[in-house]
Amino acid sequence: MTENEMERLVTIILQRLRKPTLLALTAARGYQQEIFDRLQALDLRFSLVVAEDADAFQHWERLGEVLPAGFLPPATAPLPYQALVLPFMDYPLAADVVSGVLQNPVSKLIHHALLSAIPVLALRYHCDPSSELNQIRGLDKNPTYMARIHHTLTQLETYGVTLCTMNELADKLGNGTSPAPIKNEENASRYITVTDLVSNQELARQPSARLTDAAADYLKKMKK
Repeated sequence: MTENEMERLVTIILQRLRKPTLLALTAARGYQQEIFDRLQALDLRFSLVVAEDADAFQHWERLGEVLPAGFLPPATAPLPYQALVLPFMDYPLAADVVSGVLQNPVSKLIHHALLSAIPVLALRYHCDPSSELNQIRGLDKNPTYMARIHHTLTQLETYGVTLCTMNELADKLGNGTSPAPIKNEENASRYITVTDLVSNQELARQPSARLTDAAADYLKKMKK
């Protein structure tokens, strides 16, 4: 077995050990095929929730398991995912979450993930009026209302939703680690990665040590 084949095998094993990523697909237009292609190229484990307009997402089942319509875990049950990803979050959904309006399954799912400290990642193209997509659509002509939208999006990020570009999302999901959930600044500590453990396994014995999913899997393998 060549070195490249061994590295590929290790990558596959680590992917199977990691929790899958949950994709919440909402009705959206714009960049849909491009986003699908990038997510498929990440070669990660995905579970999918299709909130509405299911016909528009038929081919997305190639990314992973499609959960039943209306899927929503019990409020007391932990989410078995490394992250919740919203590829098509629009502004009404963002405003609902900020306002605490939980009238649809996706806003309830986001609420559940935030309460559980599960990282929530959302692409900003559809909700941010300053994005290239909305500039092309001409939806950036009212500075006063744009300021209102930006204020809402800032609140959303304060609550724990990370708004990002496709490149940023691919980097966060493709490097094999979960983004760190929102932490109390007084007790904040950096997550320890596999690279850190390879250099110094003593880091895991520190009282404040916090491991990424991949680092925890690596440590378990080393102890066997």
